[in-house]
Amino acid sequence: MDLSRITSGLASNILTHSAEIELNSDNCDKVIKLTSRAIERNPNDAAAYLNRGRAYIELEDYNAAIRDLDKAIRLSPNNAKAYFNRGKAYDELENYKQAVKDYSEAIRLDSEFEMAYYKRGKAYSKLEEYQNAIKDFSKSIELSPKDAITYYRRGKAYFKLKKYDTAIKDFSKAIKLDDEDTDYFVARGKAYFKLEKYKDAIEDFDEAINMDEDCELAYYWRGMSNVELEEYEDAVDDFSKSIELSPDDGITYYKRGECYQELGKKSKARADFDKAKELGYED
Repeated sequence: MDLSRITSGLASNILTHSAEIELNSDNCDKVIKLTSRAIERNPNDAAAYLNRGRAYIELEDYNAAIRDLDKAIRLSPNNAKAYFNRGKAYDELENYKQAVKDYSEAIRLDSEFEMAYYKRGKAYSKLEEYQNAIKDFSKSIELSPKDAITYYRRGKAYFKLKKYDTAIKDFSKAIKLDDEDTDYFVARGKAYFKLEKYKDAIEDFDEAINMDEDCELAYYWRGMSNVELEEYEDAVDDFSKSIELSPDDGITYYKRGECYQELGKKSKARADFDKAKELGYED
């Protein structure tokens, strides 16, 4: 019996377990030290590579994470978490096709892996494969029906497919579960805008602004809604606030210029059109 090998393995296991505890407390630098020591003692410790890879993801060193997770997968090819975390690293590197492959493998190994469905849905959305995204978000909702963010993501996919009524239902569900996120109100407001329900849209943009007075998108889209209602003075106010918060968006100057034109303020309109052109926007 090789006692030194057994002792080394036990020490490696203890270090790996300690690393898992530190990872849960977000102490990533300590995790890397502990897992590196574990790997020195036992180069075949798949859990150590997995946990070090997870720590590298938290530290935004995605290539280092992938190297460790490659090793974890070679040592433990049926570990769904290893594929899932490598998918996350590829996600962050904007390699969405590879991310989808890894999330798919994680799901093959664990068909109830809710977060893998959610993350694959996001990756599909990045690839503009919205039908696939909707399927994954729907499965994620089935497994975890109280997560507002998943309804929001599925709503955005429906929005991209121009299914605005269905998108509104998902955004409304997200708001019911979490009524403190401005993104949900802005998203639903935009869907109402697309359906030409401008007053409903304005109510949602108002709500977003009440929660966050610096919500630039809410000002922009409220301005767009006011244009459709021919409330040009209100639209000018909204576009002006949007410009204050995001001064490099040429389209907002252009839209404000159109409002000034409607109000007969030709010099102001011309100045905004010139500014829009300077910023690279021309209608």
